[in-house]
Amino acid sequence: MKISHTERGFEYLGQSNDKLRVQQSSAVGDYDDNLEKPGSSFLWIGEAHMNKEEVKEIVDHLKAWLETGSLNLKP
Repeated sequence: MKISHTERGFEYLGQSNDKLRVQQSSAVGDYDDNLEKPGSSFLWIGEAHMNKEEVKEIVDHLKAWLETGSLNLKP
């Protein structure tokens, strides 16, 4: 999936009008790195009907976000 950025600089997967859209949130949680990594506390996840391949790809991006605060997959 392609990673794009909102006008405010937050990462998202999918198209801007997709039901399958995963986007970093600007909300700040009570985490040690919350201020150093904007978008690393919460995600917006849209509604979608996904097949196994799409789920696997989303899970990989979600794992990357949990580890790094970014939806980008490690090279």
